[in-house]
Amino acid sequence: MLGHEHHGPGARSETTKRMPISKGRQAKVKVAGWLPAGSLRRRLARATFWSLVGTAVAQTAALATALFTARILGPVHFGELAIINSTMGLLGVFAGLGLGLTSTKFVAELRVSDPVRTGLILGLVNRVVLVSGLAIAGSLFVAAPWLAANLQAPDLVLEFRAGCLLLLFNEINGVQIGSLAGYEAFSTIARVNVLRGLFGLPIGVAGAWFFGLRGAVVATVVVAAVGVTLSHLALKKEANRWGISITTRGARSELSVLWRFSLPAFLSSVVVGPAGWMANALLVNQPGGYAQLGVFNAANQWRTTVMFFPSVVGQAALPILSSLLGGGGTRSSRRVLAATIAVSAITAVPIAAVLILARGVVMALYGPVFAGYGDVLGVVAVTIIFLAVQTPVGQIIAASGRMWLGAAMNLAWSVVFVGCAVFFISSGYGALGLAAAYLIAYSVHSLWTFWVGFRVLGVSRLTWPLKASGPDVQP
Repeated sequence: MLGHEHHGPGARSETTKRMPISKGRQAKVKVAGWLPAGSLRRRLARATFWSLVGTAVAQTAALATALFTARILGPVHFGELAIINSTMGLLGVFAGLGLGLTSTKFVAELRVSDPVRTGLILGLVNRVVLVSGLAIAGSLFVAAPWLAANLQAPDLVLEFRAGCLLLLFNEINGVQIGSLAGYEAFSTIARVNVLRGLFGLPIGVAGAWFFGLRGAVVATVVVAAVGVTLSHLALKKEANRWGISITTRGARSELSVLWRFSLPAFLSSVVVGPAGWMANALLVNQPGGYAQLGVFNAANQWRTTVMFFPSVVGQAALPILSSLLGGGGTRSSRRVLAATIAVSAITAVPIAAVLILARGVVMALYGPVFAGYGDVLGVVAVTIIFLAVQTPVGQIIAASGRMWLGAAMNLAWSVVFVGCAVFFISSGYGALGLAAAYLIAYSVHSLWTFWVGFRVLGVSRLTWPLKASGPDVQP
């Protein structure tokens, strides 16, 4: 027939050659080209994606739980819940001893090159956090009456004692999640966070609805118990996958890790946690203090929620930066840092701007009593902007092992914060004064964090993401 050509078995027609590729396949080809297997981009993108999924669900659930709980309990009891959680967070710093960060760094560095040593370090940190957690929780149980009396809340003894289990579970969970991050098992962490968040929302609201403040505290303990169980099972599975045996036999040979890294990491936290708790304690001892702390806690929930993405990016980048800096990959480290700063700012700053503009409306969601405190949320939102660009830079200090330097910087932050908090709260500014103290302290902290972080990477020019010395890896 006219127009028909016969082709051999191996021939391709013009129609076949010019057949357009589907849009879906085009997208896959573009992604594969930009994120080649084994590349640094792919590692960072995968870690960030899964961390984002898990943390987004967990933070959304936490925000919803706080919103409903605040409406159920009212500002005074919500403030009491805040001081209980704040106290557990403070004492948890002493129980945790910087071991979560320790497990992340050394698992990331050694899981391939020295799996035996990785198992010894994990066995050591797991044993230490269990002992320290039990010791701190037991001390709190005994001291609960004294603590409640000095916080002007003598009827909260049982709530503080229930919080002992929350403290223990959270610190064990922190080490286990830190270990999973060192394995770069971010999809596993995401599943743990999603399950914990979805379970925590109905339990938290039901506890507050049926049993008030005491029910809300017990609900947090139950959720923490579920979380630590899930992370334990996940860590056991991940260790088996890498062929790593977690053991305490011979772990004493790794005690130097505690003095060299865990101790300064602990000191970095210990100078921050007490500062925040002291400011909260000062506030609740003012007239109407618990209501003011309830207002600040409601506004500060948004800082936690909006900062989840920069925190996720930082968590994803830390093991990658640790492995790169451990191998001398300065140039690649700069590129990772540049990407994390950009992504953090792009995601957090617009949301912070919306919160500033709609601050009154957002605070009204917590109930009519909260509606008049929009300015507190506005100050918190400005603080978010500084934190969004500063948080990724702080990971460089940890990844490079300069934890004593980090401890000194955090001590300086605490001095600035406590000084501002004492001035503003004593002057009668209440929740707004506490928010302002955080803003000033983090603004100053951002300046020296950038300076130190750039010095660690040898940055001296504006072209720092591209100019570097030292070996590189595939971008």
